[in-house]
Amino acid sequence: ADELRDQLRTGATLAELAAAKGVETSALVAALMTEAEERLNAAVEAERMTADEAAEKLTEIETGITDKINGN
Repeated sequence: ADELRDQLRTGATLAELAAAKGVETSALVAALMTEAEERLNAAVEAERMTADEAAEKLTEIETGITDKINGN
């Protein structure tokens, strides 16, 4: 974890670090999206939001994660 933080502080992106380990950016995004999807599905099941709201939020989250991974 310390090594990862150090590399990020020196300007490396998560996408670059993942690629160096043989992990595609899309796989990293998918792994991070899994938790978000589970939480949003639970919110829909608990009637805290509609399925349409959850789908919109999921799109926003995916954009944010992708931007973050690519250093934007």
